[in-house]
Amino acid sequence: MGSFPVPHKKFSLEIKGNKTDVVICSYDDHFLVIATQIGAMGTILQARKEEGMAIHPTFNVSVIFGKRDEVRLPVHFSLLALYIPC
Repeated sequence: MGSFPVPHKKFSLEIKGNKTDVVICSYDDHFLVIATQIGAMGTILQARKEEGMAIHPTFNVSVIFGKRDEVRLPVHFSLLALYIPC
């Protein structure tokens, strides 16, 4: 991971035939994940891991900025959050 000004990791991958750029920034108490297929930020979502005794982690996902009527975004985002080390 790079370390200036914030530790981060950048990579690209292909999702359903579309090049997707991803940046993951690591802060003391959270991660910032930016994923784009258009080269710019669009909808900004936040996922908070819910505390509890559940075997499988669950996340409360909310839209910070952008499309609020796209019901699939929070679902996909919560699935992505499962793969980010906490």
